[in-house]
Amino acid sequence: MVIICSQLPGMHGTSVMNAFEILYSLMREQIEKDRKEKKKKIITKKFDDYSNFILETKSIIKATLVFIMKEAKKIINDEEESIFNALKKSQDPIWIENWPKGTPWNYGKDEYSMVIPYGSEGPTWQPIDLEQFSNYIGYPIDKLKKSDSIFKPFYTDEIKYKIKHNL
Repeated sequence: MVIICSQLPGMHGTSVMNAFEILYSLMREQIEKDRKEKKKKIITKKFDDYSNFILETKSIIKATLVFIMKEAKKIINDEEESIFNALKKSQDPIWIENWPKGTPWNYGKDEYSMVIPYGSEGPTWQPIDLEQFSNYIGYPIDKLKKSDSIFKPFYTDEIKYKIKHNL
């Protein structure tokens, strides 16, 4: 998962860089909550499926073989609904900050930094170029180059109002 946090041009107050630790912590908390809920649903469904296999086949051996074969197929196909994928440890999200044109410290062009949250001295910012940014988000570099900023559509009046009024 890649999270892109963009500094809004003309917004005064705490920058995305200075708010990183709070934002990252809240985001991880929400992601983990969502993952736990999804994991719970998948595992509950798997136990229900297994129970139904036992009832249908009237044989725990046959039910186990069918269950294992179905799960193996899902693992081979890397399906999200496999019990293996539900149980494997999730990775922390990749956090990328974007400083579009018109924001401080960007030297007249969009700037990107990958934030590494757990350094010995706290988070560290690693500048990345447009090509690296394109690779992380899976968005073609030629489309990124076409506009002033890919994030402009998200600078809506509604979002500005909510930020300004702490909603």
